[in-house]
Amino acid sequence: MNTNVQVSFANSNTRYAQDIFQDINQESNATPIAWKGEKLNAQMTVLSKIQLAAVRVITGDLKASNGHIISKENSRTGFNHCYY
Repeated sequence: MNTNVQVSFANSNTRYAQDIFQDINQESNATPIAWKGEKLNAQMTVLSKIQLAAVRVITGDLKASNGHIISKENSRTGFNHCYY
């Protein structure tokens, strides 16, 4: 495992310091719960001790255990980044 870069889903109610490399519990899955019609958000952190040339996020369909699917066309990604 590369310890210079960590990628994980994180608590969307927490703002993580961008200038401090923190050890976080790595989570490869997010399990948000909402009522029909509600908007959800999830936060994924990319923490790096080294300079990265590029970061790309590719979304896929969201699949529930009961077989229901939310198409990837109904999701959006965005970045909040800082360079030091």
